[in-house]
Amino acid sequence: MLAVLVRVTAPTQEVETPNLALVEDVVWAAAEPRDCLEHVTVEVDRGLVSIMTFVRAADKEHAEAQAGALIGRAVHRAVPFRGWRVLECSAVDL
Repeated sequence: MLAVLVRVTAPTQEVETPNLALVEDVVWAAAEPRDCLEHVTVEVDRGLVSIMTFVRAADKEHAEAQAGALIGRAVHRAVPFRGWRVLECSAVDL
C-alpha cells in the first residue's frame, strides 16, 4: 500500500471549504475498483483540501496516477467542489 498526497484548491478564497466528513464521502463515492483505494484521511483549510490516499499499486508512479484520477473524478462529479482543481498529487514516503 502506498501513500499519495493530493491537494485540491478552491477557485477563489470566498468559496466555502467542505467539511472533513463531506470530503471523505465524496472520495469514497467516486472510488472505483481500479483505484484500489484502501484508506483516506483529510485536512481542510480555507480554500485548500489535503487528501492523503492509501492505494494498492505496483509503484509510486502507478499510485500517483490512480490517486490523481480518483480525486480528479471526485472533484469533477461533486457539486460542493464545482470549480475546484487538483493542485498537487505526489507519492510520499511515510
